[in-house]
Amino acid sequence: MRTEKSIKNVIVAFISNFLSIFISFVAQIFFVKYLGKEILGLNGLFTNVVSMLGIVELGLGTALIYHLYEPVANNDKESIKSLMKFYKKSYHLISLIIFLLGILLIPFLQLFVKTTLNINISLIFFLFIIESSSTYLLSYKRSILYAYQENYITNIIKIVYILGLNIFQIIILIILKNYFLFLLLKIGFRFLENLLITIYANKHYEFIKDKNVKPLNKKTKSDIFKKIKGLLFHKIGTYIVMGTDNIIISRFLGLVSVGIFSNYSLIINGIKNLFSQVFYSITSSVGNLLVEKNETKSFNVYNKMIFGNFWLATFCSISFFIISKPFVILWLGKEFILSKRIVFLLMIQLFLDIYGYTIGAFKNAAGIYHEDRFIPVIQSIINLIVSIILVIKMGLFGVVIGTIASYSILYFFSYPKYVYCRLFKKTLYNYYLDFSKKIAVFVFIFLITMIISEFSLTNNTIIDLIYSVVCCLVIPNALIYLFYHNTSEFNYYKYLLIKKLIKKNR
Repeated sequence: MRTEKSIKNVIVAFISNFLSIFISFVAQIFFVKYLGKEILGLNGLFTNVVSMLGIVELGLGTALIYHLYEPVANNDKESIKSLMKFYKKSYHLISLIIFLLGILLIPFLQLFVKTTLNINISLIFFLFIIESSSTYLLSYKRSILYAYQENYITNIIKIVYILGLNIFQIIILIILKNYFLFLLLKIGFRFLENLLITIYANKHYEFIKDKNVKPLNKKTKSDIFKKIKGLLFHKIGTYIVMGTDNIIISRFLGLVSVGIFSNYSLIINGIKNLFSQVFYSITSSVGNLLVEKNETKSFNVYNKMIFGNFWLATFCSISFFIISKPFVILWLGKEFILSKRIVFLLMIQLFLDIYGYTIGAFKNAAGIYHEDRFIPVIQSIINLIVSIILVIKMGLFGVVIGTIASYSILYFFSYPKYVYCRLFKKTLYNYYLDFSKKIAVFVFIFLITMIISEFSLTNNTIIDLIYSVVCCLVIPNALIYLFYHNTSEFNYYKYLLIKKLIKKNR
């Protein structure tokens, strides 16, 4: 049952995110055409600023889902009701705090918005605040679906949200070219998305609507707050590392640079979202696995997942580097191209992001938040200091170096010590040896793919794009096969594929 639900969640998450990415790229064409680079940059900047207000959430959702795994496994409805009521009250308070903090930020917008746009920036930011704060009023009921491994329901609803929102936004851009209506549509469709999830949760888990709910016991509440304290640092670290790049770029280089950079961010986030939801969908299954407290079984599952994760990270990041130039030229035009050295750094960042999905899934499923709570703070400090120093000397290249530099504390200290060694009782040597081997293979595959892909490039963008796509489909995957075809991890995925094909043909 666990495997079947995981597969269903993975398939629907993949389809949902693929459609989301596709229509986002289409919408971006119309956005650039009708609103221009500066508003594109402003949109990217305010998206980052508002997302940083999400720090207020404190990781409550993650902590609560962790505490739902056991009562769901034991069908303890009373505990589930208590947790959901606590979650509801907390999220309503969070919504209010985010709204108030957003309002307080409005007078300071000019400090980091470098623009000549003749537009009411305060009103635009206010709409971003409304959209963000209103999300928390109904979204808490997603947690019950995650805990019962029904992520696919939220992703089906997400498909409706994405398609409806982007179709209407494109119509607004073509007919009215109005950015304010563009944002109002987003608020309306976000409310509709959360309403549909709430209706489904209420219908299929009617017991959560019961008025007779016991207060959350002190032990559980205490553990939630303990995890929240740890998650607070993680939230701060994540938002500073991932959310401040556009703010730094806007302050030192201007909104046009933010706009150009945001196109590459859209590609990268599209790739990450396509697969991060897949691993997020698996997290609930990993949570159920870890409840069994079988270290050998857990480590075997981890090895299978990390191999698939490495294969995915290698293929996606190298493909991004090889394909991005001809793709962006066809998509938006030559004036939106970034230099090859910046794209190279973005490739490294993308590889590290994707490679961390498996260990992140185990970390979240095990509720490891308090133990490494200071790591994100160190990561944030590294990112900010390096980025601000280097942006002055190197421009955009320096900002990306700062982001990559901050990953070192994760991969060389936090992940091995607090997750790998703790959950599987393995040594640091085992972790570093495995990680080093994979990095060496990645570098080799990248060099071979780059050399071959640049061997027969022409001045025809379409031909270059097709050739690059073929190279990326064939070379990295062929080399992965060459290196790993005799391993148990590779044969596991081979067996799954064969089993799926046989079942389909019956």
